[in-house]
Amino acid sequence: MPLAPRAATSWASSYAVGFLAERGWDRRPWTMALAMLVGQALIYVGGLSWLAHFSSDKSVFEMGLYPFVPGDAVKLLVAASLVPSGRAALSALPMVGLPTRATGWTLALPWRWLYGLGASLLLIGSLLPWGTDAGRQASVNGLAAGEGVVTLIAAALAFVGVALAWRGLLAPFFSHLWQSTVAVVAGFVAFFNIIHAVADESFWLASVGPGLALIAVGAVVIFLAAVGEGAPEGEDTPIGDEGR
Repeated sequence: MPLAPRAATSWASSYAVGFLAERGWDRRPWTMALAMLVGQALIYVGGLSWLAHFSSDKSVFEMGLYPFVPGDAVKLLVAASLVPSGRAALSALPMVGLPTRATGWTLALPWRWLYGLGASLLLIGSLLPWGTDAGRQASVNGLAAGEGVVTLIAAALAFVGVALAWRGLLAPFFSHLWQSTVAVVAGFVAFFNIIHAVADESFWLASVGPGLALIAVGAVVIFLAAVGEGAPEGEDTPIGDEGR
């Protein structure tokens, strides 16, 4: 992609994300995710439009979209999870002039039970068939595929995080980061394989089985729970204005 179109696309994406961040969209993980999704969509639209001048409609998505979706999704989820948490951590420093704490009500959901549900889905999905092996035309489970070991470890870590939080050994902030990381890793494995199994005829999986579907759902459950745990609702109060 030549420099001018690339620069225009990057500028439009950066401007959109910055515009939304200035209006408070970087204070909450879900609004941060939406802001980054807008920016990423602008990059895709610009890049695919330019690529369409040189390729057929079918190959445009195969070359310029599908291979990048898993990695871009991981980057989006990581940033959406860590940016608001990092902002909150910086706000705790007295020399940093950022909004510090939220007032009002918090989301009273059973985060630990949701983490447990997501971890259970990861565990079961790691043991169930992930799909049909394109080479052998036989069903293969996650552990046989090798990548199932990664999701099995992610499930174990999710359970460990729940246990540590339950015993008071893991503060909500660190529990949020712990479970977000678990969700991103497991979600990347699941969605990478799902997208390529559907879009890439040369991929080792010819179809998607229930194991991958359960892992994808479990990762989403854990991530949404982590987003909720790490983001109380309410208006931010500037430092030093709490008693005014």
